[in-house]
Amino acid sequence: MEQVGGEPEVSATLLLFSRGRRLRLGNQSGSYLVLDYEGALDGSGTWQDRGWFADDLGEFEAYDQYGD
Repeated sequence: MEQVGGEPEVSATLLLFSRGRRLRLGNQSGSYLVLDYEGALDGSGTWQDRGWFADDLGEFEAYDQYGD
């Protein structure tokens, strides 16, 4: 885990699915959602929604259905 300014830096990249099918932004075949945790690891921190990002490198495009 990386430390930034004495605080741990934690983030989660989420691929969201509904009824087994991938959710994404309009015409972006590989978009994903990012959450960052800010604060101490004792539970006093909060998760921040950083929003949807385009998968410019195509890293997640292949995950079209849950279980692929």
